[in-house]
Amino acid sequence: MKITRSILLTTVFGLLCCSVDKTGDDPAPAPPAPTDGRYPVVKSDCLPARQPTGDMIPDFSRVGYRWGDAEIPTVAVVATLTPPAGGADATTLIQSAIDKAGAGAIVLKKGVYNISGTIRIGKSGIVLRGEGDTETDGTVLVATGAVQRDLIVISGTGPRSVEDNTAAYDIKDDYIPAGQFWVRSPQAAAFKKGDNVVIYRPSTQEWITDMKMDQIPQRADGLPITQWQAGKFDTYAERVVTLVSGDTIHFENPVAMSLNRKYGGGRILKYSYPNRIEECGIEHMYLKSEYTGPEDENHGWNAVAVKVAAHCWVRNVTSRHFGMGLVTMDNGAKNISVLNCTCLDPVSKIAGSRRYSFHISQGQLCLVKGCRSDNARHDFATGALNCGPNVFTNCTASRTHADIGPHQRWNTATLYDNVTSDGEICIQDRSNYGSGHGWAGGNNVLWNCTGSTVIVQSPWVSAYNYSVGTIGNKSPGKFTNPRRPDGIWLSQGRKASPSYLYEAQLALRKKTWPGGVMDIR
Repeated sequence: MKITRSILLTTVFGLLCCSVDKTGDDPAPAPPAPTDGRYPVVKSDCLPARQPTGDMIPDFSRVGYRWGDAEIPTVAVVATLTPPAGGADATTLIQSAIDKAGAGAIVLKKGVYNISGTIRIGKSGIVLRGEGDTETDGTVLVATGAVQRDLIVISGTGPRSVEDNTAAYDIKDDYIPAGQFWVRSPQAAAFKKGDNVVIYRPSTQEWITDMKMDQIPQRADGLPITQWQAGKFDTYAERVVTLVSGDTIHFENPVAMSLNRKYGGGRILKYSYPNRIEECGIEHMYLKSEYTGPEDENHGWNAVAVKVAAHCWVRNVTSRHFGMGLVTMDNGAKNISVLNCTCLDPVSKIAGSRRYSFHISQGQLCLVKGCRSDNARHDFATGALNCGPNVFTNCTASRTHADIGPHQRWNTATLYDNVTSDGEICIQDRSNYGSGHGWAGGNNVLWNCTGSTVIVQSPWVSAYNYSVGTIGNKSPGKFTNPRRPDGIWLSQGRKASPSYLYEAQLALRKKTWPGGVMDIR
């Protein structure tokens, strides 16, 4: 493979910017596979930022509804509802319409709908469509009563079923770097294009020890700390097979975290999610919650919760006064798009597990774009063990009470692209925060973000974190004894090109493969 001057300079620059050497003995990179040319990289002085291990800033373009290959549809109307007279409760009215309808949009005409319970969408193809996201002239759904619950839930049922973790499906190579779209397997012939698979990575004791996550210090207040344990941090990154060529299996999305034989390697396993629903949406509405005081928590919690659902969306929605946030993408959520939404004035105590405006809790391949948050804590955040790529792009947070970034334990491959905050943006070892969060994530990227204070640290082993074109006061972190390795800082204090990484990667991918993510030749 021809190595360009830009790549060489970027690699050298990246090494110079990493001020603390990492421990452990991750191997030197293997020679690039001959298929490397299938996956071009956006032109930039800061890309691909390939590290000595071969790990690089991933391609984030294949996220959201239908991987970004199709526009969100405007589906045909199957039912139209008007607000009940006299402010009567509308929970049964809306739920009955959902239960009776086939696939299509249920239009809620403008006005106020009081909801004492939870609206549940449990089958594919249902869209709740309002007539505007303003309180004065739109469709307004009000979570009434003194009960903490989510207002709208989009969810299928049941767990994901994954093949047994048989060693027959071990990946051949000793090291697979983050950002690579393929692996080699001795059982490649068992897979075909279109198969749903997971890239399984075990969490061994050796890895946890090298990450220093069995050495989390006790809290000064004496509250208990949970050390990381082997087998509790296994990850299952969902992928689709796009090509099988000889012993090589290609995927629609890159590897989110390196697979190192020293730490147990990895496996490709088929999975099924028989009751996961698809093609559901919430759009053009104003969602609000009643409350009784500034710290009341017995009221609406999430305006919208998505779980066990894929290729769904929330767009042009405004929420107000919910205790947690506008939308959470939880266990089983995949390829969810949240577009042009606004989360305002949450009501709760200002404390942990509250005020996460836009939360990719355990979602995969999710996109949050053009959204705004005000007066929250973790405005744009991820949860524990969720696998990327995931993307927050062109988002703004004001009056923040905590940091933006990966939260909880070990999120991989999230892009924060032009996220602007008047508070902190942090990718770090959270150490004994909470019950002992430790490393919040690896292979996370800030791209042209702005914050008052910015922390970007890289884990001791297995991953890197990147700050590219970030504006804000650089901080070494909340925990500095021992001092954590610095992240990879490129173009610090000066915006990088392209202006928006997600949009540039998406445009390049559509030009390269106009047929979509499955168009690999």
